[in-house]
Amino acid sequence: MHNYDFILQTLDQYVTPNRKKHILSVFETAKNIVWDQNCQSLLEKAEIAALLHDISKNFSYTLHLDIIKKYALPVTSEDLETPEVLHAFTGAAVAKNLFPQLIDEEIYNAIFYHCTGKADMSLLEKILFLADYIEPDRSYESCMKVRHYYQQNKEEKNGLDQAVYLSLEETVDHLTRNREKINSRTIQAKKFYEHTKEELKNQETAFIERNNQHGKSTFPERNCTRDCKDTKREKCD
Repeated sequence: MHNYDFILQTLDQYVTPNRKKHILSVFETAKNIVWDQNCQSLLEKAEIAALLHDISKNFSYTLHLDIIKKYALPVTSEDLETPEVLHAFTGAAVAKNLFPQLIDEEIYNAIFYHCTGKADMSLLEKILFLADYIEPDRSYESCMKVRHYYQQNKEEKNGLDQAVYLSLEETVDHLTRNREKINSRTIQAKKFYEHTKEELKNQETAFIERNNQHGKSTFPERNCTRDCKDTKREKCD
């Protein structure tokens, strides 16, 4: 691990202890995904993006608006109607302002889209997007399902894309069931990765067959039986 004490010290000024715990968990998860996908050249960028992805999470709505205006961020009126995702956009700007020598375009975009996702994500964007969803401190059923799926299929062809698609599908399904607004970037991302759906279905079936015991699958149930409102990507908890 590189020495990121200077980033951690800065985080202490911006986020709560609980938020920092989540950030560090995403940091470790992102590193693991880098190694899983044999893309070690992205390790440092993934570490930096993970450490800074939630730097503005605890900002007020008014402060988000001020930052959006100050940096002329490409935030739409629709984005303003899903305020839970604003910290991704403002976080990218804040990180770039605080650490201009570290934040290149690739890291900036990974932070910017870590909540909503987008069509045709870069490898770094997918790593951060998935790490934020499956980090082990998340105990919600949808997160556990995607985490379990990724662990079982990370070495398969397109395993990362399939896990990204599954997280997008879980998000859209949850928000649809609860009649909550879905950011169009998330819809576009899900449509882009639709091509993984059939392969995902085939591997899920194979996984169930491998783990079927006494006629009952050990694959996690899709539908959440608890109140898991905060699992949605729009909340990006």
